[in-house]
Amino acid sequence: MVTHMSIKITCPHCGKDNELDAKRCWGCKREIPYELYQAAMEKAEAERLANDEGLRQQRRAAAEERAEAEAAFTAGDVGRIPPHLREDFASRIPLSTSPFIYSHEIAEVMGVVTAECVFGMNIFKDLVMSMTDLLGGRSKTAQKAFRDAREICLTELRKEAMRVGGNAVISIDLDYSEIGGQSKGMLFLVASGTSVKLKPNV
Repeated sequence: MVTHMSIKITCPHCGKDNELDAKRCWGCKREIPYELYQAAMEKAEAERLANDEGLRQQRRAAAEERAEAEAAFTAGDVGRIPPHLREDFASRIPLSTSPFIYSHEIAEVMGVVTAECVFGMNIFKDLVMSMTDLLGGRSKTAQKAFRDAREICLTELRKEAMRVGGNAVISIDLDYSEIGGQSKGMLFLVASGTSVKLKPNV
């Protein structure tokens, strides 16, 4: 049975609105004429079909937009990628510490890009790091902090590369420093590289 919460059947006897599947009025308890029930069902079905068609159109439009963005990314024309899709495509930008990307040719150098990230080292992490330093061995807390900082900074570097029209970053360099000293304060990380546009593979 087709039901739709926005469509009501108004009782011709007392004027109360009833749900679509009601056979008797919830107010006066009198039977709802079949003609009203049938008309409401037809309206609900027409609304459902319209909604389904609207959803299909939205999906087609989204698929076409995604396909165009894929083609633009492959061609290195990242400026054609819609803003709401750029973060997703930015995650696919290849990074390299070498001055090249394996199996790709560089078509154009877009310029130097940088990403600067500052992270706070809270008291609990400082305590664990100090105990590890005192007892010796590896500090998993410090390792995780550096790993998280690196991943976030490289994500920002990808976004910056796309902002200037590149679809890859080469010659990447990471510089760590600490503000505050004695395993306290802030962790400062700078990622830099050269944003380039790669030739499409054919």
